[in-house]
Amino acid sequence: MEKIVFLPGASGNLDFWKPLIEFLPEKYEKQIIGYPGFGNIAEDTSLKNFSDLEEYVTGKINSESILIAQSMGGIFAVNKAFTDASLIKGLVLIATSGGIDLTPFNVQDWRTEYQEQYPRYPEWFMTTNVNYDE
Repeated sequence: MEKIVFLPGASGNLDFWKPLIEFLPEKYEKQIIGYPGFGNIAEDTSLKNFSDLEEYVTGKINSESILIAQSMGGIFAVNKAFTDASLIKGLVLIATSGGIDLTPFNVQDWRTEYQEQYPRYPEWFMTTNVNYDE
């Protein structure tokens, strides 16, 4: 059975993927990875920075999978593709930078509005800038 792993955006909203999951045939094993401290997932005090969160999330992808990632989830998906490509059967990135520098494209910085909407999320998340350009 092929496995599809869904990675939500920074809001941590697991429900985002439910309409798609319900549409997919039963022949696929489906997994949504939640982020501790985001959305309705309980905080994990052992996660002290973005690298810890990235290690936690990518560690949950431990078998051949198709990754479907939205927004921040794309950073985790790209990281897993770089660090363990043998497990990645497909990669779908939706509305994500995937860890590239978007400064040259003059895009809006989402962080201020995001922090106002989700004030309980960790400060280290707001200051993280992952760059996989090389």
